Amino acid sequence: MKIQMFVSLGMVAALSVLSRGDERAPATRPVAAATRAATTRAATTQFAAASRPATRPVRGEVAVARRMIDAGDPRIIPTLLWWLATEQDVPVVGLGSSRLQEAIRGVQALRVKEAVPWLIGVPGYEQLRQNAWVAAMRIDPSYSSEFVREQFENGRYGRLQGPAPIVAAVVLMETAKDEAAREFLLAEYRASQNARVAGRNAFSVFELELMRSADASLRDDVLRLASEYSQPEVREAAEAIAEQMRLNALPAEELAKLCEDAATPDLQRQMASQALAWRGTPDVLARLEKVAKPAPAPTAGIAAPVDEATTPAAAAEQIRQRHRLGKAAAVEAPRAPIPAIAAAEARPVVEGDAEGMLMRCMGVSVNPNKTDTTPYIGMLSYDGSMPLIRLKAANAEVLKASQALDYEGVVLANISPDRKTLLSIRALDPRPGELLRDGYVLVERCKVTDGKTERLAVRLSKFGRQFLARIPNRTGANGAVVSDSTLTRAVEGLTPGEVVEARFEESGKLTMLTRIAAYRPAVVARFLGRVQVRRGADMAPGIEVWLGARRRTFVLPPQDGPLRPALDAAMLEELMPGCDVRLTVEGDPMADGGPAQVLRDLRIDGQFSWKPGRLGFGVQARRASWNNSGSLSWNGPGGEAVALRRALARFSADKTNALGFAPETAAVLKDALQTLQKLDIYAARNELTPLGEALRQEGNPEKQDALEQRILLGLQRFVVGIDAKAEEQGARVKKILNEEQYKALLAFGAGRG
Repeated sequence: MKIQMFVSLGMVAALSVLSRGDERAPATRPVAAATRAATTRAATTQFAAASRPATRPVRGEVAVARRMIDAGDPRIIPTLLWWLATEQDVPVVGLGSSRLQEAIRGVQALRVKEAVPWLIGVPGYEQLRQNAWVAAMRIDPSYSSEFVREQFENGRYGRLQGPAPIVAAVVLMETAKDEAAREFLLAEYRASQNARVAGRNAFSVFELELMRSADASLRDDVLRLASEYSQPEVREAAEAIAEQMRLNALPAEELAKLCEDAATPDLQRQMASQALAWRGTPDVLARLEKVAKPAPAPTAGIAAPVDEATTPAAAAEQIRQRHRLGKAAAVEAPRAPIPAIAAAEARPVVEGDAEGMLMRCMGVSVNPNKTDTTPYIGMLSYDGSMPLIRLKAANAEVLKASQALDYEGVVLANISPDRKTLLSIRALDPRPGELLRDGYVLVERCKVTDGKTERLAVRLSKFGRQFLARIPNRTGANGAVVSDSTLTRAVEGLTPGEVVEARFEESGKLTMLTRIAAYRPAVVARFLGRVQVRRGADMAPGIEVWLGARRRTFVLPPQDGPLRPALDAAMLEELMPGCDVRLTVEGDPMADGGPAQVLRDLRIDGQFSWKPGRLGFGVQARRASWNNSGSLSWNGPGGEAVALRRALARFSADKTNALGFAPETAAVLKDALQTLQKLDIYAARNELTPLGEALRQEGNPEKQDALEQRILLGLQRFVVGIDAKAEEQGARVKKILNEEQYKALLAFGAGRG
């Protein structure tokens, strides 16, 4: 069968790239590294083995992970899962850290089903979230029909910023023969064909995703739609897409035969290789390794090079990845190195010390629009709260150090008061969890002697700076002085090299440990309500949340325990269904089945940003933000509600009544828009501003926690209230319009009406 040549093999190449998958701390406050003078000298002796490496891989070079992923080496999977969890526990700026990006790519390539609920919850920039959502649907399309439907609806109502809605539509079409998904795909494909007719020949993401499908009826629809166009290039492009869809449905054995047969046209061999890359099985690997690379296929009269991703060898590589059949030669899975023990005793890293602000270095560049060749260093606050600024280096050493950093690398930086010069910079290689306010690396367990008093202690490290924290002594039942038993047991359960969560208090001139536990990454969930949870034969108070596209229940921690949750009983009573919460458990929060886990902590999701150079702060929540001047902004709910608001605004501004609605209907629509615009932002600001002022002046960490939670709770309640108002007006609009009118209104708002 003769294959029609389509516009460019770049379509197959780009699709192959898509198939392979293309740092949150309150630590935006000033962090320290300048060591204050030690106030005592402590003799230390180890009382437990400090050289045993952590058994759980928690850190490693991204380059090593990449090699293991490409080889299909399953040893990297625990590290990828750990990165995927921990890199969501810090502020995700832009496209996220290199660890997070590689984790998303890796779990998709290796088809790690355990990663799906973590992928669904990835925060940050929309492109990053789209990549994660696509990976989740690629790995396990049947994991959650609700999640797939949500992604489809977001795209259906105009939020077409990435491939996730199209992938969701293809999944719905293949698994449920969903007619709405079919209409959506064909309508968008028709739009891409119309763009080609108009002379814009770039392939759209819709075409790339259609090529992944193996649905026969959808293939027939594509060919039928192509027959409506007289232009040869439009028909040829559609026929090429249909041919790829046909090949996708063939068994791996037949695809391997096409690759082996020298009489098969080169383009068809490339497409068969691509189908094997997506759907091939390990039994054809030995055959693919013997197949020669296809010759370049001419496109539009010009010989275009064959992309490596469309060769039998590349298909074999992706089959190995999906089935985890490879090993990276001479590569060991990343492990957790133990920090070298420093002799000097110091204090914990706390606010107010002088070494610098936690920031990201965004590279060194010159202004291309000016003749000035002075290099400028781009700097961004760690959590993205301060916009990008460009600074001159104070000297050659600072410039050299900046040039050696990875893009978006985390650093400690000192900036001049006028914010024009970078005075100093120090690169950090933080361990997952170390960037949290209470996150430290355990270096060793030891004994210390202060004068005649002996205590157990731990040596901790943060950003390379080490200090001792002593376990307080208590008077035992027989009058003997012993170390606090609760803290001692907690410390004995930890492994040197592990990241821990710790808090301290000052006792005279000594730093005393008040709490310590192994670091567990927090996860963001949507609060649904209070419930009673069965624990054995008893019932316990708990909560129900929407987490990882599933309803899950957790037992609330005791309010009077040694580790009280951030939300006290009064704030817990104020939680509204729909609020975003951040929860931590000892085990896997995404685990299905078994008894409900007890929460270690529960807090409102949000982020505080302490501005460099002045006493100021900002608050960021999921869909709203509030800064130290008291202004509050809100970007609205997602999906259909956003489309409706956009549609109402456009309809209200349209003087011609382009949709032809009756005057009384048009009046109701305009009134609905005005109701949505009359949001009580000032009342929310007036409620939150006094709390913000109190937070800015508070020096007690426990009270700061409570004030932060109170502000975030007020902000989240405001957001949930706005969402409820939007839903109420949406129901009102739906009530006065029939289904066709409602669809026409949404399409009009998306610019398609």
